[in-house]
Amino acid sequence: MISYLASRIVTILRWGLFAAAIMHISAVQAQDWPNARPIKLVVPGAAASSVDTVTRLFGLFLQTKLGANVVVENRPGALGAIAASYVAKAAPDGYIFIMGAQDTQILLALVNKNTQFSSKDFIPVAKISEASLLIAATPKIPFDNVKDMITHAKLNPGRLSFASGGTGGIQHLSVEVVKNRANIDMLHVPYKSATDAANGFMASDVDLISASPTFLAPLIRQGKAKGIAIMREKRHPLLPNVPTFAEAGIPSLNVASWVGIFAPLNTPVEIVAKMSDSVMEFVNSPEMRPRLEATGQEPAAIPYIEFNKYMAAEWVKWEGVVKAARIESVN
Repeated sequence: MISYLASRIVTILRWGLFAAAIMHISAVQAQDWPNARPIKLVVPGAAASSVDTVTRLFGLFLQTKLGANVVVENRPGALGAIAASYVAKAAPDGYIFIMGAQDTQILLALVNKNTQFSSKDFIPVAKISEASLLIAATPKIPFDNVKDMITHAKLNPGRLSFASGGTGGIQHLSVEVVKNRANIDMLHVPYKSATDAANGFMASDVDLISASPTFLAPLIRQGKAKGIAIMREKRHPLLPNVPTFAEAGIPSLNVASWVGIFAPLNTPVEIVAKMSDSVMEFVNSPEMRPRLEATGQEPAAIPYIEFNKYMAAEWVKWEGVVKAARIESVN
């Protein structure tokens, strides 16, 4: 009995020393951060995409404010699954982060049961910004408002088509929210990417699209698209003549595509907190905030602890949308 207790005590002491060593290493990592080596910000999209532009601005801020060496790495494809899988498997040392969105951090796991990662593989660090989405129609469509769109869809169930950059992404599911609230049936036409979806819409191969005001405003002004309604509480300054869904009789229909920063699970909490503080400084910087807004993104920063709560609520929200849309698992 004494021998057993002695062995257990030795084991406990060893584990205690190991845990203390890990805590010491974590503390040292946090003290050296971000000067030990380059910080890698992984973008789940192509260069010049909205998320890429926000990332490069934030990287510039980190370089200027913290003196950090920042590397932006683009890993596009599969609605962000390639980038998310890469970061999820990376060492949680505080020198790699993903600039995630609904697609990478929530929707992929909900609609694709074969992903090589899960939302539990990441620590939500901070939300940075968001871009409102609006529904637009091609010029050939015989309506230009929500009421007539609903009437047309009910008279032609399943025939009114809309484009997206892939099944289960925010571009697709934002329209599913509209379909559910308006009780209408429309045909989803998934493309290989958001760029392909935009090209299909501009060629009038599909009838509708959900996209940002930054993309749609020039088309609407040139008469190449019709703004039906925007999914936000107030009208957008870029499109003051496009009403909200609430004005059209469908209240509380607010959907935006957001950008946030996430770290691999087990990244030292001290580094996570420092990165969260950096995001808050970035968004509130008199120099950077106007540049962020110029990209079409609206500053919407949420720090570490609150962002974790936000993510939990987002998961519940989009899980309900996926179930209501009856989306089968995609590969």
